[in-house]
Amino acid sequence: MTAGAVPSIKTIASAFPKIGPEEVKVIREALIDATDNDRMVHQSLRTVDTLIDGHGIESFASTDGDRVYYVNMGDPYVPTALFDERTGLTKVCGWGDYVESWEKRGRRFP
Repeated sequence: MTAGAVPSIKTIASAFPKIGPEEVKVIREALIDATDNDRMVHQSLRTVDTLIDGHGIESFASTDGDRVYYVNMGDPYVPTALFDERTGLTKVCGWGDYVESWEKRGRRFP
């Protein structure tokens, strides 16, 4: 994976307006690490969790077993950082929005 698969500094800053520019850079680097090495996903998301004052790392899976890991923000529609294990991409969006986008493409959840 390349850094192109990671949200931009501008996207991250927009999603998390309460954090400063240095923290935004750290988040982007953590997300790059997650896309470069699957073993880094949990460590990377823990870094993001700390910086955005999240509530830990959670995951969900489709009935096909496609799994997504995300920082729990307490509301599925509040922007968070997530990693899609199937595609290897990181996103900054509400995980509820991400699930809805999956459902529009025909994926189902248990």
